[in-house]
Amino acid sequence: MSKRFLYLRDILSLSLCDYPGEPAAVLFLSGCNLFCPYCQNWSLKEQRTSDLVDVDRVVERLARNPLITAVKVTGGEPLLQHAALQELAAKVKEYGLLFGVDTNGSLPGALQELLPYVDLVSIDVKAPLIPERYGVITGVPISEAEELVAKVKKSLRHLFKSRVLVDVRTVVIPSYTSHLNDLQSIVKDLEELGYMEKAEKGEASYTLAEYVPGNARAPSFRSLPYMTAKELVDLAKKLQCKALYISHRGLGYRYKL
Repeated sequence: MSKRFLYLRDILSLSLCDYPGEPAAVLFLSGCNLFCPYCQNWSLKEQRTSDLVDVDRVVERLARNPLITAVKVTGGEPLLQHAALQELAAKVKEYGLLFGVDTNGSLPGALQELLPYVDLVSIDVKAPLIPERYGVITGVPISEAEELVAKVKKSLRHLFKSRVLVDVRTVVIPSYTSHLNDLQSIVKDLEELGYMEKAEKGEASYTLAEYVPGNARAPSFRSLPYMTAKELVDLAKKLQCKALYISHRGLGYRYKL
């Protein structure tokens, strides 16, 4: 039996909107190293002793699920538990299931170690990759934001050189990341880091995601307005980017421009 344990808060047995093109189980791991004020899963920030579950028990449950072809791990920040995650991925793939993981990109070393075990990585680029901007949107002091941005860039480089499918995601937050020049800045950096070459092979995409204010961690972010589907589409149409998608309740999980 495994001696690895995961801080696992919950399992969604079936999702059609977390792994592109595949019915997937979603694992919600607890623990995160950022303090994003807009976070929708802020209740997963802290790890509890009651969250600890043996990896083998998780695999057994997933193996009994006849509805899924993939497993997606989210959080929190899953790569804080990268050793247990490697074991989980290896065992899940023995059952023929695809394996994907969400990450904030702040742990490039752990990400590089995990890459041989995964099929898909969804990575957040939360704002223009400028320390002052990134610090605000991640709740990180400016004194630490420069290092965080450097780590996110390093993670992106690893991903664009890898064999895995990569979905870069930005939540479009009114007044914070909703201006065209914000998204143009992100796309420019992605291109410089190798996104275009990966996208041209059909192995990378960029998703603009709707912001849902009511679930935000910080009260000031709960009062921000919604963006309509039309507003998000109109913004995206001005953005020159290959393999661009929109995720919005009015359009679906993966609306291709």
